[in-house]
Amino acid sequence: GDRSVLMKVSSKGRSPIQLTDYQADSPSVSPDGRWIACSTVSSRNKSPSLAVIPISGGQPTKLIALPDTAFPPPFSWSPDSRKVAFINDPDGVGNLYEQPLAGGPAAPLTHFASGRIFNFQWSRQGRIVLSRGSETVDAVLIRNFRQ
Repeated sequence: GDRSVLMKVSSKGRSPIQLTDYQADSPSVSPDGRWIACSTVSSRNKSPSLAVIPISGGQPTKLIALPDTAFPPPFSWSPDSRKVAFINDPDGVGNLYEQPLAGGPAAPLTHFASGRIFNFQWSRQGRIVLSRGSETVDAVLIRNFRQ
């Protein structure tokens, strides 16, 4: 099947180096340059998990189950490289949650009452920039259609 693995390419044009031998999507490098947060799906658990791997590659040092209502990508690191933020939509409303890598449950960062978050970024100064709004879906019923 199709798998996305992480590869590292030198800016000096050297051959790419494979960092993972498992599915790893939506990578985000920590501000301290030591870690990569990515989404992975194991064969046991079909729901995506947050994987934190060393910048040199290999197996995850942290593997944290994400809520079924999470929308990775994207992931964004806190400025101190201790938390990873993601979009969660538990009640049909998009909010940002932060997952502490030391353990414990993810906690909401935003408290919107409506709409969805489409993308976001946590700046190195600790501010969050995001794009949010609503989506309109139209359905049309056609009866007695003949070709």
